[in-house]
Amino acid sequence: MKPLSRRAFALSGLGLMGLGLFPGVGSATTLPSAKKAGFYVPEEGAPHQATFMQWPVSLKTYESQEEVAIVQAAIADIANVISEFEPVIMLMDHAHLPQARELLSDNIEIWDIATDDLWCRD
Repeated sequence: MKPLSRRAFALSGLGLMGLGLFPGVGSATTLPSAKKAGFYVPEEGAPHQATFMQWPVSLKTYESQEEVAIVQAAIADIANVISEFEPVIMLMDHAHLPQARELLSDNIEIWDIATDDLWCRD
């Protein structure tokens, strides 16, 4: 059996609502139709206006400050390369701005939104 992409998983009805984790939510009769309202979930490779990323800082996720620094350097490298081709918006608490700015290109826009891990989409 072919593994499902995140999009296929969500659309298959096996996603969180389809698993019954939210009682009373999840059937077609209880949810308004997002598709009818004009919303859609684009493929991950579809053209888009910008890339959103989050600045990783959590010691709950990473075992040490040294590990956080390694992950931050990797995320900065990725963001810097992407920013050569399209806008990048990095989400982070303003407290991390001075240290992050040392690693991030001036092309990268920073929004003051507290986060704790690096994953986000759309």
